[in-house]
Amino acid sequence: KHALAKAKREDSLLSVLFIDLDNFKRVNDIMGHQIGDTMLRSISQRLNSVLRMSDTLGRLGGDEFIVIMENVESRAGIAAVGDKLLRCISSPLMISNMEVIPSCSIGISICPHDSTDHDELVQMADTAMYAAKNNGRNNYAFYHPDMTQRTAHYLTRERELHHALEQNEFVLHYQPQYSLSKGEITGVEALLRWQHPDKGMLSPIEIIPVAETSSLIIDIGNWVLTEACRQLC
Repeated sequence: KHALAKAKREDSLLSVLFIDLDNFKRVNDIMGHQIGDTMLRSISQRLNSVLRMSDTLGRLGGDEFIVIMENVESRAGIAAVGDKLLRCISSPLMISNMEVIPSCSIGISICPHDSTDHDELVQMADTAMYAAKNNGRNNYAFYHPDMTQRTAHYLTRERELHHALEQNEFVLHYQPQYSLSKGEITGVEALLRWQHPDKGMLSPIEIIPVAETSSLIIDIGNWVLTEACRQLC
């Protein structure tokens, strides 16, 4: 709030950067929480090393950080900082004789272009961060109003996928695998389809990208394996 009041008084730009470490849960699950905590401290030091004295760095919890950049001159200047943050985080990290290569996704909102409200700016940066993750991770994205609509679509689709699992709406199609040398079918590839109650048959493009952002991808994968084996029997 203090930074926003200052930006308004000086008629300057302010930017909020929402930073989320990619696949951090895997580090905790595989290497343990002590390694995860050490990694978070190292990431904090790296972030601080490329930020200006006038910038504010905070940790929201878990693997989420936020940066408040005051007296920003232009969108290009913010993008340059985003590039710096990505580079500084992604260099290899040695923890307890183990090499970890971290990466992050960054969402960016700008005051007054996007909003002048502190809660909205954080929410918009958070939304942009998810857009960065959906674009392949290890990159940044500026907030755009269309992102809010897409995020709402993802949340709706995720809820529908949970329901689809419970109601057994998924089906498997099989594509033959043919051996040219033997001149015969040697197996089949199981392909996932979704018999949506309203939209009809949907392809994996409507399933996998949403499922991969949550544990749904594991549940759906287990269903595919179980159902394929059941049908084979």
